[in-house]
Amino acid sequence: MVPQAAANVPPLASAVVALRSNPSLGALPHVISSVSQCLDYSVEISLARACAFGSLRLLRRIWDGSKKYAASNGSAPGDRRYLYWSPLHFLQNDCHYHRAQFSRGVVEAVRRGDLDMIRWLFAHFSGCVVAVQAVEAAAASGDLRTLEFFLDNERAFQDAQDGAETNDSNEVQWGDADMAAAVENGHADVARWLFEQKGDVERDWWSFMAAVVRGGNLELLHGSINHGYVHHASFALEHAARNGYLEIVEWLVRYHPVGNTSRGLDAAARENHLHVVRWLLEHNLGRGARSGMHQAAIRGYLQVAQYLHEQGFNGLASVSCGTMLRAAGRGFLDVVKWLNDAFASEPQTHLYRDLRPYSLTLLADEPR
Repeated sequence: MVPQAAANVPPLASAVVALRSNPSLGALPHVISSVSQCLDYSVEISLARACAFGSLRLLRRIWDGSKKYAASNGSAPGDRRYLYWSPLHFLQNDCHYHRAQFSRGVVEAVRRGDLDMIRWLFAHFSGCVVAVQAVEAAAASGDLRTLEFFLDNERAFQDAQDGAETNDSNEVQWGDADMAAAVENGHADVARWLFEQKGDVERDWWSFMAAVVRGGNLELLHGSINHGYVHHASFALEHAARNGYLEIVEWLVRYHPVGNTSRGLDAAARENHLHVVRWLLEHNLGRGARSGMHQAAIRGYLQVAQYLHEQGFNGLASVSCGTMLRAAGRGFLDVVKWLNDAFASEPQTHLYRDLRPYSLTLLADEPR
């Protein structure tokens, strides 16, 4: 059955042009309308999905059709709107669907970098919410123009809330992983802008700091910690050590109080960053680490494990039969030989305890 709603919008230009070749058919409006209805897919797709196609003309057609469809009360002759399903039925009549289509549509438009489409959506919807996923997508692509548009609209939304006038704008959700997304994709300038404009919102600071450290952006790290996030210095050091960024480790230790460097040493040992491990121990940092030797040994990083042992980590806190079992199970013969030479004579390590009932569990419970 052809949706009656399709008859509420002008016929497709393709249908009009095709029927011109047959004057007897092209002169009959109802024939043109019927052919157009058969070809018109706009009545079958949601507005949010249409946003992914990047066609404002398609959005206008869907919007106009939904308005005329919503105005129909179902009592007109031939009106069969209750006999079929179409997204057009809900766009104007269901407030929840209406708002969801706006939020999803904005995300699609942001992913396309289509500011004109975003403006169109804001012009036709009000009282809706721009989901944080849209802000994250704009930040990830470095789309500062879209973020500035969101900010301007948010100010209009707040002004409307403060006054008695009708709110014809939309709310914007900031925060979460927006700054992390910007940094991960090399847009430090966008991350700074987000911090300057919306630094007080709830945000995933852990992901942001991790992204800054992974990117080795010392300037951005300095600014972030100086703006009141000193309590994240230990976390930043751990990530810097895990990724082998010795320059950042040195800078954090020098300029910011880092309460726990042991986790950083364990992280560096786990990832085979001997230069970071050596620097920390040479500066008498991280000596409370407990698992570094074990983590290095079970991954085949013999030099790191040997260095830790030479520096006074006697192994009782980290090396055990589990270390031997995992190293052997993964085929690290040189590590197995070293463990035997270094710890077999120490009864407290129980290096050769019978672990056959637990061997499969021990081999599987910790990734490489």
